[in-house]
Amino acid sequence: MDLYKKILEAGRNELLIDELNDLIEYDDLSISNIESGLSLLIKNATAEQIYSIQESMLNLSTSIMYKCSIDVDKLDLDILENSLPKLKHSSLENALFILGRSKKSKYLQSLKKFVYSEDEFTSSTALEAIKELEAGIDGA
Repeated sequence: MDLYKKILEAGRNELLIDELNDLIEYDDLSISNIESGLSLLIKNATAEQIYSIQESMLNLSTSIMYKCSIDVDKLDLDILENSLPKLKHSSLENALFILGRSKKSKYLQSLKKFVYSEDEFTSSTALEAIKELEAGIDGA
């Protein structure tokens, strides 16, 4: 099964989430297939208007990164970075986490904007993301 095609074919994001979860859990997918599907999933999540669906999509993106050991530095995450100001709560924290895993210094300034957030969890997530990003840059 092609993850990228599955995302494109799904008419509604809420149906897509469960299907993708099962696909990642039970199918043997190539890393390139997963990377292209993950990029599209993140893009769809940033465009999603219903918060609970957006949150689930970004949670799934984070899960895919862990389960499949995806190198996020291969993904173009500019659309995610650009959507940071409109994201809230868990969606924002997942986005910060994903950008932190990117190993791309160009996202550092965007992460720093959330260090002094009034939301303590967002602030601590931003700090962790910065540490992870900087460690990735140093280790690259």
